Amino acid sequence: MESKFEILSYQNCNDLKKAINPSSVLIGACTLLLGLYLAFFVSVSDPTSNLNMLRLAAGWVLAGFGLVTLVFNPRRWVYDPTGSPVGKRSLDFGMEQLPALRRMLKDTGFDDVAINDISKVHIDCYASADHRFVAIQVLQYGALSDRPLTPAGYLYEDRAESFLKAFTAEA
Repeated sequence: MESKFEILSYQNCNDLKKAINPSSVLIGACTLLLGLYLAFFVSVSDPTSNLNMLRLAAGWVLAGFGLVTLVFNPRRWVYDPTGSPVGKRSLDFGMEQLPALRRMLKDTGFDDVAINDISKVHIDCYASADHRFVAIQVLQYGALSDRPLTPAGYLYEDRAESFLKAFTAEA
């Protein structure tokens, strides 16, 4: 059975944007510089020594790791108004936990969610680290993919914080 809702993703949230991750850039630059330093500027007294080969290998591995970190991992998703990093969390609910899920959804504003009592359900949640933004969606496990049961819901400020408290209490 097809759903009329799109699955929640970072790109669907208008309040999220990509920003430079300073810790990732710093780690990448430091490992790149350390690797290049080991490869070019540290010398071993005996050039035929195994330590020389180990130094070269370690230097190039560190330089490669630093370069990959700088090229492929310099940005992260943040909540635009506060600049707080956003992470994804998921919570699974079995059949015996469905009343708690329905209560949590009703408190959030999703009143009539058609949940089939036969299969497991999970909530995908994108939450900012400062607890000022939450994007949630309820999905039901299917044969080949997840089926969204609700549209993506967005909570801000105090409602987001209270939802995250309930969400972490259930986890």
